[in-house]
Amino acid sequence: MTTITTWLVYRPTGATVQQRITAALTDYERRYHARPTALCIHPTLTGQARALTVCAGLDITGNGGTLSQEVWLPKPERLVQEALL
Repeated sequence: MTTITTWLVYRPTGATVQQRITAALTDYERRYHARPTALCIHPTLTGQARALTVCAGLDITGNGGTLSQEVWLPKPERLVQEALL
C-alpha cells in the first residue's frame, strides 16, 4: 500500500529559517493540538533546519517544489481520512 502525504503549506513571515519554521510549528500545534512528524522545505535549507533545536525529532526533507519561504507540514492523518469518507 502506498502512503501519500498531504501537505499543509505555510508561508509565514520571518527573516530567518528558524523564525519561519517556528511560526509554522506554533500555528500547527495550536490548530491540531499535536506536533507534526515531518517538515518539508526547499532543499537548500534542509541543513539549516536540521541544525535547529525546534526541529528535533522531525523527519526533514527537501523538495524543489517548495518556495524558499515556504514550510510544508503534513496534514494530520485523521483529517485526511475524514476527507476521503
